[in-house]
Amino acid sequence: MNSLYNLFSAKGQMFAFLLGVALVAIILISAITGLGSAGYDVGTDLNQVLKAPGSTETFDFFNLVVALPRILVILAVALIFIFGITGLLKNPKGSLKVIAGFAVVAILFFIFYSMAVPETGDSRLAMLHGKFNIGETASKLISGGIKTVLTLGIGAIVLMVISEVINLFK
Repeated sequence: MNSLYNLFSAKGQMFAFLLGVALVAIILISAITGLGSAGYDVGTDLNQVLKAPGSTETFDFFNLVVALPRILVILAVALIFIFGITGLLKNPKGSLKVIAGFAVVAILFFIFYSMAVPETGDSRLAMLHGKFNIGETASKLISGGIKTVLTLGIGAIVLMVISEVINLFK
């Protein structure tokens, strides 16, 4: 396992770059050959083809363009969780800062969720909630999430400024 870690530490960016180039090549080859097999060239305006009356074109060869990034994002998130949990289990004492950070975020979210008031009445936001069928719980979750993110963002900016000022005097 250490040799794999050392390999990715040394050459990980190269592997990621080569994987990205390979995926872009696969997607381009799929799209260009799919266009060719459908009887179109690369300069064809596909919007006009799809909007034409009686058009039965589906352009299924573009499904790969949508599927691959989605698969890669899901894979990346899964790997982040897997490696994060294994890191927490391997070094629980060293992970106290991470756990404390998650606890702070959870406490902030709980405070903002508890303070949130669902939109009612004749306001525009209340009309949008009714239009999109957003319930009270979802409204409070959205409000708590937005306020948590804003608080953490403002806190990060303040801490960056403070740390730069401290670094000026070192």
